[in-house]
Amino acid sequence: MQEFFDGSGRKWAIVLNLGSAKRVLEKTGIDLLNPVALVEINDKGEIDELRSLTTRLASDDILIGEIIAALIEKQAREAGLSDDELFELFDGATLKEAHSAFLKEYNAFFTARENYPMKMMTETMIERRKTIETEKSLEIDLEKSIGETLSELRDEPVSPTSTT
Repeated sequence: MQEFFDGSGRKWAIVLNLGSAKRVLEKTGIDLLNPVALVEINDKGEIDELRSLTTRLASDDILIGEIIAALIEKQAREAGLSDDELFELFDGATLKEAHSAFLKEYNAFFTARENYPMKMMTETMIERRKTIETEKSLEIDLEKSIGETLSELRDEPVSPTSTT
């Protein structure tokens, strides 16, 4: 069991078992426990990385939100929350924490089953998610740096007679 907190401080527990995996399958059409379902094969018989579920599980925020909502559905109902109200709780920080908890729980499921190929695949997804988060952070840093540089340039007086 992995836990995360939403923006209001409410604690949620993610548990992956046969019952919760079945609920995810019924709600999303995604079979988390079927390794064949995690890859998408293109016309050439190669894995299509962009359409592969492993890639989507690392980067598709809507899909992750739907999966997590299905995993915590019983808790949400006990809290008296509709699906819409539950999704409103998933701001960026909450989704990041929930996604991390989901991937850890997903990995723990396959570790307990001693299904090492799937354990390795989930570890790859965790690393892929970390890479995506790092890339996003670098993009934000770069945008901030560019913005600051442009702001500084605007503040410098420009002489119409100066040459370079």
